[in-house]
Amino acid sequence: MFRIIRSFSLTICFTLAWTCVGFAQGVPITGEYDFGGTIAVETRGTCDPSVMEVIKNQAWEAGQREITQNANIYTRPDSVLSLTCFDSWLNHQATYAANHFPVDPDESEGKLFGGIMTDLTIVLPDDIITGVDPNKTVGYVQYGILEILVLDQLEDVSSITGEAADFPGFAVCGGGKDRYIRDSFPDLMIGDRAKNQNSDPVYSSIFAGLGNGVSDSSSYSCNMMAQVWERTKCYDFATEDNEFYHSGSAYTGAIDHDGIYTYDDYVAFAAGQDYRMEPDMCRAPNSTLITVPGFSSLLCYEQIHGKIGMPVWSNNAVWSASVGGFAWIPGRTYSGAGPDWATAHNAANPVAGAAGSGDAYNHYLGLVSGTALVCSPPIRTGFVVVREDSQYYDAVCPNPGCFFTAPNTMVGIGRCSR
Repeated sequence: MFRIIRSFSLTICFTLAWTCVGFAQGVPITGEYDFGGTIAVETRGTCDPSVMEVIKNQAWEAGQREITQNANIYTRPDSVLSLTCFDSWLNHQATYAANHFPVDPDESEGKLFGGIMTDLTIVLPDDIITGVDPNKTVGYVQYGILEILVLDQLEDVSSITGEAADFPGFAVCGGGKDRYIRDSFPDLMIGDRAKNQNSDPVYSSIFAGLGNGVSDSSSYSCNMMAQVWERTKCYDFATEDNEFYHSGSAYTGAIDHDGIYTYDDYVAFAAGQDYRMEPDMCRAPNSTLITVPGFSSLLCYEQIHGKIGMPVWSNNAVWSASVGGFAWIPGRTYSGAGPDWATAHNAANPVAGAAGSGDAYNHYLGLVSGTALVCSPPIRTGFVVVREDSQYYDAVCPNPGCFFTAPNTMVGIGRCSR
């Protein structure tokens, strides 16, 4: 029993003695400053802000590359009016209306000689006048009515007087209207990708625009959705990229935009250009955060769409402060520098040894070659050794042949020697 008690006591003594000869080095304590410049809260200083900046720029590169790649692969939706051949539908409507009562006077009661007099005295003169200028129609010829009341709001119709009638009201816009199809969609379907292809396989362009006139000479017949679907289904990946084309059917476009590109590809891209080419190339980032439209642009917008409303945040104190006193002044710009590929890439890949980067690599070959007599400085292990008369930071010597001589205090770092 005595032996058991003595062994247990010795175990406790050895354990207590061992806990007194060393302990882990603590993390240095730094202060977090408030806006007044005084220390507000003490916190463990374990993060390097420069490393966070590198991480932020790497995240920007990854996100921006994914956005750009997606814009190359997923095309913008086409016009529903183009997909449904709305111009052909108007032709069909005009054809149906011209041959059925009450639009066609021939179908009304009291027609004389089978309606031939009505045709000669009313329908034919109106048809001739409308054929010359649909804007002069008086209501009998349906293709003239549909052209002026409907199609003229979507396309430039073939009407001289119609354009002349538009000019006074739209003089502030340059004398024309903002037509829906022309100004809102590219010239070709599938986001301007339904281009003419001469070989392997051969495809014809699929145009997105509507016809600029209405006639009663055709019925509704539309397979545009079938054409677009078939072309989209058979569209190959990286079709418009030179690097992925096989010999004999090289892409003839000016700039590649349809492949998978690396960070270096984006950085090396010509200044002011972007891989997002369809239907229009995206402009390079600049320092402009907000651009208020010019006075003439505001007048044109008001003429077409009605009186413009002021932004709900125009007098907001928080918003005004964040952009340096924002005011709705025509033509004014407000700065807010944004990143671009060159600056973000450089900040995301600092050279070894720079702020936020890893340490420069040292292979120590000169120290192990047998000719060098200098040892590298000691590297701390993070452990504090406690002796009877002193304490010091434990360390190791990184190169072979050198041993560590400990300092006598916590201030010294010791030395490595052969």
